[in-house]
Formats: sequence, C-alpha cells, structure tokens
Amino acid sequence: MNLQKLVSTTFILVSIVGIQDCSFFKTGASHDCRKNDSCPMIFTHQYETPYHIIEQNQKLKPIAEGDSLRQNTKLLVITDTDGKPQAVVDDSGANYIKCIHENKEIYVLDRNIVFGKKIRVYSKPNVVLLEKPELNSKVVGNLEFNSSVTLVSELELDSVPNGYIRVTSDHKTGWAQRKNFTDGDYNAEFNKKSLEEILQNFDFTWWGSAPGVIANFEIKWKGIDAKSLTCQYDDEKECSGHLEFNSDGISILLSLPNDANDEVRCWAKTVDLLESIETRENNTATPAVQCNRTGDTD
Repeated sequence: MNLQKLVSTTFILVSIVGIQDCSFFKTGASHDCRKNDSCPMIFTHQYETPYHIIEQNQKLKPIAEGDSLRQNTKLLVITDTDGKPQAVVDDSGANYIKCIHENKEIYVLDRNIVFGKKIRVYSKPNVVLLEKPELNSKVVGNLEFNSSVTLVSELELDSVPNGYIRVTSDHKTGWAQRKNFTDGDYNAEFNKKSLEEILQNFDFTWWGSAPGVIANFEIKWKGIDAKSLTCQYDDEKECSGHLEFNSDGISILLSLPNDANDEVRCWAKTVDLLESIETRENNTATPAVQCNRTGDTD
C-alpha cells in the first residue's frame, strides 16, 4: 500500500515537472520582446534580401524570387526577453532569424541582416555609450578605439552617419552615433588609408562557383598587381581574368576556355576585403566573393 502511494506521489511530481518544462516551448508575443515593446529595429542593407516563411508543417519555405525585401526595408528582430534572437536552423545548418515585416513573421538568413554584425570603434580615444538615443542621455559606459562590438539595433538608415545604433560589448550596452564605428570587423586604422595602400601588402585567394556555371574556381592575386591574377577551374583547367579596383571594392572578369563557353564576373566589397585581412593565414586573405555569368542580372 505504501509502495502504491509512493508511486502515485512520484507520478504526480513528474507530471507537474513535465508541465512546467513545457512552458519552454511556448511561443508568441507574450514570451518575447513584443511583450514589453523592446524588439530591435534594423534595415535591410542589400539591394534585395530573400526570406522564408514557416508552413503549417513547421518547415521553412522560401518566398518567390520577385518578392524579396527591397533595400532599406524596416524589420523588427524577434528576441527572447534576454535579448537572444529567435531562429530556425534548416537542414543544411543555415540559421534563419525571426523578424516582423508588415505585421507578419518572416525568417531571414542571419548573414543577410545587420543584427549581430561585428564592427569596430572608430572614434579616438573612445566612444561614449548612452542609455537612450539622445545627446543628453545618461552615460552608461565607454568603448576604446578599435574595440570590437556587436550591432543589435539601428534607428535610421546606414546612409545617415549621425543616426543612432545600439551596440553591445563586454556587458556594456548602449547607443551611439553610427559615425563612431567602422562598417565591419576590421582594424579601424584602415579607414585612414586608401584601399590600394592597404591591399598592396597581402596575397588573396578565392575559391567557389558561379550560378549556372558547372565549374569550381580558384582565383589568386597579389596585392594591387592586376597582372598577378591567376585562375583555375575544375582543379586543373586554366582561365584568364582581368582585375579592376573601384570605390566599392574589386571586380574580376573571368574568361573561360571555349569548352566552357562562358564569361563570369566576380566582385568583392571593400568591407569583405578588409575583414579577410583580419582573419588571414600566412599573409594570405580569403575574402567573400560573389560571381555571376555576365549574361545574368544581379
């Protein structure tokens, strides 16, 4: 009899614990930043930003290609009450952040939004963090020149240098004007130099592919020496290329042999080049490069 009571009591306790644990899986505005109107606001920086929705079977579904978010579209990032973004991971391991667009929940690939982006302090000797995005707001901390911070919210477009952004670093979180920061996680001293002056001391390697081209490319060049560029595809076949520098970064036009019958244009943004220098190995940087066939549109 006592054993039956013990079993019954244990079952009740386990049931109670199980019910309490289920609260972890609750979703909705009452369990995230929408509860106290504290969701971070950001804008899309790319010309077009694709996104996904969640179907009834709880699977991610990409939207039609023509329905991508346009540049400078405002989004709210849905975070837990502790500030952690809510996200879904697809079968390939890609991380999609939950956002609100026009009162609808959507999911955007984490690398396509600025939430969580690393940037550096550009102002010397430091930048003052404010409690609110106002000039006369309470000071909550200071960040040293060239220190790395994480961007978590922005009030205005990135084209507004005096616009406020919210950043966090080493348990310090506050607002400061965008002009006090770089646009990526690279040495803030680079902002005082021309792109050619920075690149001339490093080697660069890129490998990847272009949509619609069945070829794996490997492109190499030295600093700003356009004539040093070499190109291979499918591991052993030679291709030729022309390297150009511009205000936005670099552009490479690749000409493939007759058996491939294609031309490919590749480009890397200045921020991607500078960030790759920070993570280089043996003086060789591997920047993020995008490629398309010349007949394709971006």
